[in-house]
Amino acid sequence: MDPIEQLIRKTNHQCVFGVLGSPSTKEHILVELDGNPLDQSVLDEARERGFIFAGVWGMNREVVEYAAQSGADAAAVMLASSTTFGRYLYHAYGPAQKSAGDSLEWLTRLAALPDPRTMN
Repeated sequence: MDPIEQLIRKTNHQCVFGVLGSPSTKEHILVELDGNPLDQSVLDEARERGFIFAGVWGMNREVVEYAAQSGADAAAVMLASSTTFGRYLYHAYGPAQKSAGDSLEWLTRLAALPDPRTMN
């Protein structure tokens, strides 16, 4: 079994995405591989745009994993897709967003602290 199949078949991943894209334009799409049938319209659009299958991204216990097809074209698409995958992870699993009120309260408390440079 090749590394791409191994990554896809791992059962303990929080998420796994296939990467389709164009090496020349760096345009790409991530297709979630969650065990459900793939959206045929997405695959048809990728085929029409001349996208190649570049590899897969996954996250397992907060460790990012990837497996790529060999060659410079696949590497270019995987590199271009890395920020898209990173943004997905941040929004899906990143820190909870704090309200502006929390930040203002923290800044107020910070401003009230004594300045150690003027103490003595």
